[in-house]
Amino acid sequence: MRYATMNKALFLLIPIVSFGCGGGAKGAATSNSCSLPDCLARLVGGFEPVAPCTYQSTIQGGTATAAICYANGSTSVFTSSTTPPAAGQTSTTKQMYWKAGALLFSVETTTVNDGSSPVSSIYRDSTGEEVASSTIGVGSSKATVTCTGGAPTTMDAACWLSKIIGPLDDTGMGTQNCTQGTCAP
Repeated sequence: MRYATMNKALFLLIPIVSFGCGGGAKGAATSNSCSLPDCLARLVGGFEPVAPCTYQSTIQGGTATAAICYANGSTSVFTSSTTPPAAGQTSTTKQMYWKAGALLFSVETTTVNDGSSPVSSIYRDSTGEEVASSTIGVGSSKATVTCTGGAPTTMDAACWLSKIIGPLDDTGMGTQNCTQGTCAP
């Protein structure tokens, strides 16, 4: 049971770590009513994390893969290295979002293990075309998002997270009670 709990926490933590905001502030629950920049709102338009859900996680070689399947056919798949980067090294996490077997969008998040570099993400549509990029400073809850061809705007990182893992609870985790099982896009 401990292994399943650890894998579930790994899955739910990946997007939170991607934005550098592990462990939200007490009482800072966020609903899906938040506003995203237009390019990101269009990107996630067909994706909804609707409970109940099933998650599956695997570790093969040095790569961890976690997938979560929602009741409405939405699926999230995350891949990352199981080895934390050494001081000063860069790591990349890939997040892919599916609906009814079709890729909707992906996010590539890059972090540098130096304690001061911002976290950078690139958001791509189903064809792989870049739709937006973002950065978030260490310890910040705000992301600076630039839609392709647009001006930078500020977004609450918890807003983005609530759109891709469901409403956040007081610890910054999704509130879905997923069961362990088989999940594939």
